[in-house]
Parts: sequence; C-alpha cells; structure tokens
Amino acid sequence: MSFTSSGKFSQSATLASVAATDIPYDLLTFLGIAQSLNIGFLPISWDVGQASIGKGGTAEISQSSVNLETAFAFKRLSSVDLALSEAKKTAIFEALAAEISVLGHRSIRGHPNINRLEGICWDIEPDGERVWPVLVFEKTQHGDLKTLMEQGAGTRLDLRDRIRLCAEVAMAVSDLHLNVSTVQLIKEGIVHGDIKPANVLIFENDSKQYVAKVADFGYSTWLGGANDMILMPRTLHWTAPEWHHRPIHGASAVRMDVYSFGMFCLWLLCYHGGETAHRDFYEDLKSKEATSALAHQLLTETHDVNDEQRRHLHQLFDLSLAIEPAERCSNFGQLVRLLAPNRILVPHIIETIASDRPKFPKDFRVQVRTHIAACLEERVFRSSTLALSSQRAAFELSLCYTLGMGVDKDDVKASALLKQAARSQKDLNYEIDRIRYGEVRSSPREGIYNQSLYRGHTIARSTTGAHYYLEKGNLDQAASRIRKEIADAESIMGVDHRIIGVLKSTLTNVLIMQERWEEAQKLETQVLQWSSKTLGERHPDTLGTRSSLALIHGERRQWKEAELLQTQVMTASLSELGLDHRVTLTSMSNLATIYHDQGKWEKAERLGKQVLEIRKNVLGSENPDTMNISEVLSSFNTKQEFWKRKEIEAVQVPISD
Repeated sequence: MSFTSSGKFSQSATLASVAATDIPYDLLTFLGIAQSLNIGFLPISWDVGQASIGKGGTAEISQSSVNLETAFAFKRLSSVDLALSEAKKTAIFEALAAEISVLGHRSIRGHPNINRLEGICWDIEPDGERVWPVLVFEKTQHGDLKTLMEQGAGTRLDLRDRIRLCAEVAMAVSDLHLNVSTVQLIKEGIVHGDIKPANVLIFENDSKQYVAKVADFGYSTWLGGANDMILMPRTLHWTAPEWHHRPIHGASAVRMDVYSFGMFCLWLLCYHGGETAHRDFYEDLKSKEATSALAHQLLTETHDVNDEQRRHLHQLFDLSLAIEPAERCSNFGQLVRLLAPNRILVPHIIETIASDRPKFPKDFRVQVRTHIAACLEERVFRSSTLALSSQRAAFELSLCYTLGMGVDKDDVKASALLKQAARSQKDLNYEIDRIRYGEVRSSPREGIYNQSLYRGHTIARSTTGAHYYLEKGNLDQAASRIRKEIADAESIMGVDHRIIGVLKSTLTNVLIMQERWEEAQKLETQVLQWSSKTLGERHPDTLGTRSSLALIHGERRQWKEAELLQTQVMTASLSELGLDHRVTLTSMSNLATIYHDQGKWEKAERLGKQVLEIRKNVLGSENPDTMNISEVLSSFNTKQEFWKRKEIEAVQVPISD
C-alpha cells in the first residue's frame, strides 16, 4: 500500500483520466473489486500476542501462525492512525483497490515471483463505527530483501544467487508489463511504480533456495494503452531522474519502472558481496551524476564474474540506467534474458478485469454488515455528478432493507429506494432469488489459507465475532440484533437457507459467552440439524458444531450426552480428516476435558498428552493452541492433586462415637 516508512502519507500511481472522473473510492468500491475477482473473505484474525513484523506511515503488518512452516501476515491500518481525514481515508481505499486489482487477478495469484494475496479479513475501529479491510498474505520466512541483505544470511549469497534473485524480480515485472516491447506500444499491463529492495520479499523453496517475490502494489496502475496518463509516486534514490508531479504517458511510466529495476540490480549486485561490498550505496549516489557510470565502474572492480556475465551486466545497466528515458529499453523480457540467458520466457496472460456489483462479505460480525449498509446510505445521497453510482447503491440498499441485513427490515424504505434506483420489483425479486437459490461454492484448495483449512491446521472460527462483542460489553445488544436478522431473513429465505444457519451459529456463540446454556443448546441443535442436512454428517463444519454442542451439554453437567457426542466427533474426524487435523485434535481435547470433569483422571491425562505431542509436532511449541492444551493439562494435574488431598483428608477424619 502507499504508505511510507518515514510516517508520511504518499500518493499511489494513478490514472490521471480516472482521477478526473471522481470515482468514489470507499468500502463499496473495494468490495466490488474484491468480489468481481473472487477474492475470499476469510474468518480469521491476527494473533495480538505476537509482535508486529512491520510498520509504515498508516499501515502495519501483524502475524498469526498456522503451523511450523507457515504463518499469515496481515496488512492493516495502524491503530494509532484511525483518526484520519476523509481525504486520506479515500486515498487509502484507492491504494487498497489498486493492490487487490493486481494481486487478486487469477493470472497474478499463481505467479511464482509475486506475493500471493490469500484473502481479506476485517478490522473494526474501537468505537465500532467504521470497518477497515485487512489484506492477508503468507508470511515470509526471511523478511524483505533489504533486511535480508543488510542484517541476515543474505550477506553470504554469492553473485550467482544474487543474479538469480534479480532475474526473478525481472520475470515478475515482465509479466506485469505484459505486451511491452521496444518497437510496439504497450497495449495493456501493470506499472508497479515502486520497485526497490524493501518491496521484494524472500521466501524459501523445498530445496532451501531463496525465492524473490515482488510485493506492495499500492502504487500500481492498470494500463489500457500507451496513451493513458499516469501520476507516478516518488521514492528517494529509486525513482527515475525525470520524475515530476505532472501526469505522464503509460510508456514513460514503464521506462521509470525499468530505471528503478536498474537501481535495484546495482544495489544488490555491487554493494552486497565481492570486492565492492564495503562501499556505501547512498554515499556513492551523492558523488556520481550518472548512475550508469557508477555501475560500470563497480562492474570493472568486480572479479567474481566471467566475461559473458560481465558483458551482459554492462548491457543491462546501459539499458536500464540511462539518463534519457528514450535510451532505456521498455521490454523487461530483454533484461531477463541478460540475467538468465538460458531461461525460457513463458509470460502469464492477464485478462481484462470486469466490474461487478458489491455484495455482502461472508463475515460473522454485525458491525461489518451495518457499516456496509451505512456506506450504501452515504453513496445514495451523493451529488448528482455520480448519479449512476447513486442509483446502483440505492438498488443495493433496497435489497438490504428487504432482507433486513445491516439495517432493520423496512419494506416501505425498500420500495422508495427501488424507485430512486429506477429499477422494478421484478429486478429486486430476481436478486433475492439469486441469493435464495444460489449454490454454496466450495473454496478451491489453492493458497495457504485454503490448504491449511483443508489440512486442518486452521479453522474458520465464527467465535471471533462473539469475542469482539464480549470485549465491547454489548453481548445483549448483539444477541438482540442477530435474532432480528434471523427472523427477517427467515421471512424471505426460509428456515433452511445457509444464511440462517450462519446467523444461528453466530448467535449460539454469543449465548455461550453469556452462559445461557439452555438457549445455546436448543439453538446449536438446530444448527447441527441444518449443517448435517446441508453440508453432510462428516463435513468439518458439522463435526465442529457437534463438538460445540457436546461442550454445552458438559456445561449443563449432562455428561452422558456430552461424552457420546464428543466421541462421535473424534471417531468421525479420525476416519475422515486424520489424526493431525485441527477438528480431530479439538475433539480429543474436548473429550479429555469431559473425562476430567467426570473424575476420569487417567483417561483425561492420556488423551491430553497425546494431543499435546501432536500439536507440538504440527504447530510448534509456541503456537497458541499448543500452549493452551499445555495449560489445560497443567490445570488437570492441579485439580487432580486437590481432590486426592480431599479424599485423603476425608479418610483421616476420626469417626465420633
């Protein structure tokens, strides 16, 4: 995103022609782009107990572990900067839209050298009035290239490996630029806008070899043609010398990317290894007017290259660091061939992005739905210069009032908004039918979130929403609101619709937080019936619901029912999902707790220790779930010793005559 490490807000690369049309960059625009690209909305959150792994002017990177090899990184608005002006909020959404427009496209998602966007989750401001999207990525094991080379093991990389990393970055940018060539004007493609070491993340492949992945696309711009006019950002030391604050043609922006890449190669190849490693990159830039001359000088002083490599690198710097933009190449494929002559170039084809209507994300928190509805209200009453946008928002808001999603159900308001949108009741009924009869799509098993969900190393937990309400002290308000949403939705969708099941599951978790066990048991039984019918008896969500119902029985001291349900879950999970799946491990932990609460000490301890060892092996000792079962086992021992002492004391009490 376009936030500087110095703490100052910086503009993104922007199509000047688009900026002039005053597109309303807000949550609705963001949602429309995200859902047109089928970017997943993930029911996960960062671990507040783990330290932040990066911070910029208004964004910070939080983290959460999945297993020993994998963790998530969450790119979120910095908590200290929530009180932003409306202009800056708009600019932030513009940067978010730019980033997901690039990273969310399926051609880019699978690129081996571009940081993969896993999905989107949510952050809610402390007052609960505003919701911010959070971008979820796989966390790199080694940080960015700047950190690796200046502080980490990167200082030991030889020139061959550093050239390979340069080639990987060039491959990524080449595929972004797409149809650029030295003789043909750009037809379509993406200008990155901020190529530098801090925006290249370093991962490790199965062969323990470093892999470079280009990141941070908040400065990026989609181009429709070489005549598109772009406002380019500026980053000291890395931006081409011809930069100015006025719009430039797309072809010129591409050559600015080329210059930034040349600076990147100069930094990595000539200042972090060999005879020139002792030199100061930034000091040398001050003393040299022509960067290309500096590059050629340093190459002459470098002895760990053969003649062919030296010739190719001289060519690369001539083509990328020329002061005159017209003397630079505009085809990154040419630069790739100089860095990796034997590599076969197979470009990823990027298709045109189609826009779509914004839809409700699958989130469990009332605040998210409420905030979306509020954004629609605001969009509806914008000025007449955005009449089309206002009409679309009016239609969406009419749907909200019809369904009672994010607002109280109100057929009168729905009808008035439908008229304002210049749409018919038939149009509205069609949209309702799309929701009512739409199929539940299964998530593809690509990306670390879906893979870890499938393997059982992470679980989509709706309880996070209930914890949020508990922290805010408004569980009663949340329960009342969700009950109304259930009633409103049932009147339109029927009692068996998946939306009803999700809402009831959310309400169950709120009731559990309130310790209203009898109501929670009744509702969770309904959820279990719905899940068994809709998803199947052995679906992980159905098993999770059955496990939750078992715990509710346990809280009501209905041990026979609790043990039976939990044993059913454990048996089915072992058969369907395997021993190291989180549903299986959770059911084993819960069954151990039920054993313990009945005084079956040995069974409880044996099962608990088995779970602990598996979680250590799969998730690591520092994972919150591993530490939690360790604490549970410790409490088992403490309680067991307490009751044994009580039994001994009871035996030792003398019986009076």
